[in-house]
Amino acid sequence: MECPNEILFGFTYNGRGTAIIDPYTIFSTGVYNSKSYYTWYDSYMDLTFIIRWNTLDNRWEFGYDSLGTFIIIAFLNYPPSDCPLNPSNSFSWLVLNEDIYLVDINTIAGNAIPVETTEEQECYPILVWNTQCEFAQATLKYMQQMQFGIFCCKTLDKLKNKYRALEILNCYDIRDIPNNTTEYNNLTYQQIKNLLNF
Repeated sequence: MECPNEILFGFTYNGRGTAIIDPYTIFSTGVYNSKSYYTWYDSYMDLTFIIRWNTLDNRWEFGYDSLGTFIIIAFLNYPPSDCPLNPSNSFSWLVLNEDIYLVDINTIAGNAIPVETTEEQECYPILVWNTQCEFAQATLKYMQQMQFGIFCCKTLDKLKNKYRALEILNCYDIRDIPNNTTEYNNLTYQQIKNLLNF
């Protein structure tokens, strides 16, 4: 299932009295963990919210960033999907962080027409995943060498640079791939391909 360009987001807030915030449109900000993620500023809550995919727990999570730490407010309790939508009452956002006072969260598909993807766009997450696997194997090998007292500064520097490259690769928005533009990213796809082959 291809995720739509826009998602409607709404919630009920039980802070200083109950407030129901009607659904408003949020757009994909880029790609995180090989899926679209969404960030937006909510003036009512005075927070920048994030919806992103968690590969470890295999679920969509909703939260905000606090000094570099992702604070989870809620997660979506349905089988893995390409979109963070809860189209029925049987699948809903389960609130974990009650300090925020959000008691009901809804994400539904917006009106935008899904964008057709190219083969290169569809393969991109697999290429990043392969790069992550190579990085994990190289890290394991380095740690095993450390156990035997073998330290190599060049290897450690390479691993650090590979880690930085993976941070960039995981955030790359694939909508720039077909025309090699920088409309959604700071780097061109050609530069991203160089990072993939780094």
